[in-house]
Amino acid sequence: MVPVHLYGQPADMDQILGVAARYNLLVIEDACQAHGAEYFSRREQRWRKAGSMGKAAAFSFYPGKNLGACGEAGAVTTDDAEIASTIRMLRDHGQAKKYYHDIEGYNGRLDAIQAGILSVKLKRLPEWNAKRREAAVRYRVLFAEAGLGELAPFEPEWAKGNYHLYVIRAANRDGLLRHLSDQNVGTGVHYPCLCTYSTRTAG
Repeated sequence: MVPVHLYGQPADMDQILGVAARYNLLVIEDACQAHGAEYFSRREQRWRKAGSMGKAAAFSFYPGKNLGACGEAGAVTTDDAEIASTIRMLRDHGQAKKYYHDIEGYNGRLDAIQAGILSVKLKRLPEWNAKRREAAVRYRVLFAEAGLGELAPFEPEWAKGNYHLYVIRAANRDGLLRHLSDQNVGTGVHYPCLCTYSTRTAG
């Protein structure tokens, strides 16, 4: 199972982990947009960071993320030694020992400059996320004052999102986009179409 903490809002991991345990499924978290987001586990009675609850988690450090590098970058986190070993091999051409390739891999190593930049920015992440949350509260208040409270994203009491994106839902999305554009307010449609997979084969 791959729960996606979309837009930085944590998925309900207690429910997901419960289903996974019932059917003996592996849980890999997609935390690519959820750096520092938190989830309150009612089962454990404590707050957990997004990406710390599954068998492993993926994080993206694309420059537009809350914790971004200066180019393409990412990380996998896990407390499973076997998974960690396999990930290290995959990122380095499938080799555990130089020039000995046990599996097919990639050249996905994070260079030292990117790692250095990220380690400095990581110290500022809690502050940046707190400011995003403050801005989200302000937006929620403004929407409510304008009688548009239904537009604001819902955040359950068991979540502390990082508001990687502040995504609203509108009945007349295209009309709203035109209106905002007329007012010189920049907007965008995130994921304008579904992910598709072509089954066509060559020949």
